[in-house]
Amino acid sequence: TLQPDDRILIFAPHPDDETIATGGIIQKAVAMGLPIHVAFLTYGDNNETSFILYRKRPTLKAAAVQGMGLVRHGEAVAATGILGLKPEQLTFLGYPDFRTLVIWTEHWGDVEPCDSMFTRTKVVPYPNALRPGTPYRSEEILADVKTVLRDFKPTKVFVSHPGDHNPDHQSLYLYTR
Repeated sequence: TLQPDDRILIFAPHPDDETIATGGIIQKAVAMGLPIHVAFLTYGDNNETSFILYRKRPTLKAAAVQGMGLVRHGEAVAATGILGLKPEQLTFLGYPDFRTLVIWTEHWGDVEPCDSMFTRTKVVPYPNALRPGTPYRSEEILADVKTVLRDFKPTKVFVSHPGDHNPDHQSLYLYTR
């Protein structure tokens, strides 16, 4: 139940998860005039379905994968716009799609940053992310989650369920917790 004094924060693992999981919450919060913010863990760039839909074939080239991340970013901006949000109500962290659970389990401390599966980088490659160039390390993701929480000061936080089978969904729960 949303209250008139609520501040709603939605952590989405990928572009589309905000709409699929919390589209109704977003619409209700917008209708109530509540402050609402959505933070995306990844740009969803490792999505084979998107490549087949847009390019009619799978691809493994780093530039094409990053380009697909930007396409998915644009789709998220458009979809949340239809739900009533403005681009300034969105934050994109830019961590590697399908690798954030590996970062959680293996990339703490002085360990070398994680390699993205297909973007061929160890840092956030997107210029419109919260912190472009940030290394793929657990402390960095945790710092970004804390920044979003501290800056927005939500009263209610929506995040993926810990029992979800998608590794990015699992890791986002862990970082948020």
